[in-house]
Amino acid sequence: AEDIEWLGPSGASRKFVEMCNQASDGHAFRRLSGAPGSNPLAAALLAQMLRFDPSRRIAVDDCLRHPYLEEFAADSDPEVLEARALRPVDWAFDRDLRAVLESTARPQCVDAFREAFAQARCLVAAGGASVTDVAGAISVDSSCAGRADARAGDQCGMAAPARVPAVEAKEGSPQRRWGRRWRCSNDSQRHLSGDAD
Repeated sequence: AEDIEWLGPSGASRKFVEMCNQASDGHAFRRLSGAPGSNPLAAALLAQMLRFDPSRRIAVDDCLRHPYLEEFAADSDPEVLEARALRPVDWAFDRDLRAVLESTARPQCVDAFREAFAQARCLVAAGGASVTDVAGAISVDSSCAGRADARAGDQCGMAAPARVPAVEAKEGSPQRRWGRRWRCSNDSQRHLSGDAD
């Protein structure tokens, strides 16, 4: 009971642990630790390692110094001593990483997404492409964002589309169709049909 005091008087965690305690009376562990040939030091270490309350559980360093693990003590091992002599890593450079990312990278990502979304919306609204056609297009001037009434490419800051051939497979046989290439206001070109320059 003292091991679950740190959970507080109520809550789902405490109810779960109390339910588990009702199912286990501790006899199995006592039988294991009292079995012929069992090492009492091993049982004592195991009992300390299995404490439910983390503040009462044995620490790793204390566990490694426990008498049961004495024969594995590495305090005199030259490699262990050399490893312990190394200075710990100074993570100070990483502490402000979140703040840096929040102030620089996040706004850039948001701006890039807004620009891509505006481009796609503009192209679809202009009637020059379907949503799937513009999924990969990302560099159109976003000045036409929100102009759902746009029906032609030039209304969204784009020159009229040039016709370019594209091959599309339909029912197992290639069929020629005409895609549209938009010349955007920032002079970048995208093939809505998926063709590359």
